[in-house]
Amino acid sequence: YTAQPLLGFGAQIWPDDMGGRQAFSDLGLSWMRMAFGPNWDALPAQPPVEATFEEMLAYVTNNFDGDFPGRLSGAVSTMRWADAQDVTIILNQFKIPDAWLTFNDRLRESNLDEFAEYWAAVLTLFDRHGVRPDYVELANEPNGTWNGRITPARYAALVKVARQQLNDAGFSDVGIVGPGLSEMRLNDDYFNAMDVEAAASIAAWSTHTWDDWAEWDARYAVFQDGMHRFDPDAIKPVFATEYATSIDNFAGTVHDDNDEGGSNPASETHEYTIEVALNTVRLLNAGVGAPIYWQASDQPWSASTWGLLDQSDNYRDVASSLFPILKASADSTVVLENTNQDQNVAAFAHTPNDSLDRVTFVSVNRDTVVRPRSFVIENALVESIGDAWLYSDSGLRNVSLDVPFAEDGSISINQKAGSVFSVTIHVKEPAPCMTDFDLNSTTDFFDVLAVTDRAVTEDDSIDRVSPAGITAADFWVALDAIQEGCP
Repeated sequence: YTAQPLLGFGAQIWPDDMGGRQAFSDLGLSWMRMAFGPNWDALPAQPPVEATFEEMLAYVTNNFDGDFPGRLSGAVSTMRWADAQDVTIILNQFKIPDAWLTFNDRLRESNLDEFAEYWAAVLTLFDRHGVRPDYVELANEPNGTWNGRITPARYAALVKVARQQLNDAGFSDVGIVGPGLSEMRLNDDYFNAMDVEAAASIAAWSTHTWDDWAEWDARYAVFQDGMHRFDPDAIKPVFATEYATSIDNFAGTVHDDNDEGGSNPASETHEYTIEVALNTVRLLNAGVGAPIYWQASDQPWSASTWGLLDQSDNYRDVASSLFPILKASADSTVVLENTNQDQNVAAFAHTPNDSLDRVTFVSVNRDTVVRPRSFVIENALVESIGDAWLYSDSGLRNVSLDVPFAEDGSISINQKAGSVFSVTIHVKEPAPCMTDFDLNSTTDFFDVLAVTDRAVTEDDSIDRVSPAGITAADFWVALDAIQEGCP
């Protein structure tokens, strides 16, 4: 019942963000999205138009520290740190330079080449300092004018020309992430504008989730339908390159917007922490392989209060609400399919050497009352209960789960209101069920022989691995015994 590979969790980080690095280390985050350069609009020298690559590279090199000294060294230092920590790097661009925008803040079609060339120049500059990202997200929320709008048709054209520019500059290994819109429900026009070449230019699908005031299934379906149009087998990874929750009204109380700070921000409420945990579980169930939280830490140049860490490097409670999920998924390799479609629950499997070792369940109860929860693993033999964690309004704690298994191997709990719970269950894989056994199929034989310690000869007779022989009748007796142990 594998849904998708679990690639890891991450957060937005900024160059030389030491608090952000601490959050990565403490929480085991492994995906980093980083905005890297200056506010190009604030520079005296605007980027060139109709420039050669050499001219664009010279402009980027000469102006990278143009609004703040140490920007380049900070970005390089952070990328070197990420490489040393085996953290995957996504570079993202916020404001598009005004020189390439129309009067109403749209990227001109005539400047698509310059924008793509700019990205190739940025990667070349980083490469000369010994670092390169794994991915780039060409534009932040291209559906909006706040960073420069890129219309759906121009975005489809941009990813094609950018892919070619990056290839020509020696960066064919750096993938493009996109489209990265601010809201999942807005993706339809962008996927409609793509052709096969544009979709093929994108290595990983991305979205932001700031429309979480809307109904979950409907808004994610728009994004999912677009992806499946070009990737029906879900081969490409999916990233939520910005997520938290935009909700600031809890139980009738409107809190200060996290973008603006204030004395009573939503991010300081318990309800916010539960909502973020629930969004994380929903994203995993929907097929996202790497949810990337906005953001790792608050910054001294901003009043916003989104960070896992505040400006004094103290953890907000949202870090504790995510801890049961992060702990549950540590060393896990896949997200399991949620067969009952309960969006409050997710499950991860640890599969060393392609064999099932343990399954961890995560459950979020955002209700104001206790909710019963039952967890069962189909077609596996339960061995023991492992680690369990609970986050609630009383804080985060490691809990001792002393509950009996039911006959079907399930366990049942009553989950506290407003809480996040995780439990690990160790399992033994059952013997394979060979109900359709074919004497002429050595594949089926070997499935059984892994358990019975028998071997098949070329003429389909059956021998032990040891020199002693075994009759066909004895073999079928052994097979019957194996089948009796199958669920």
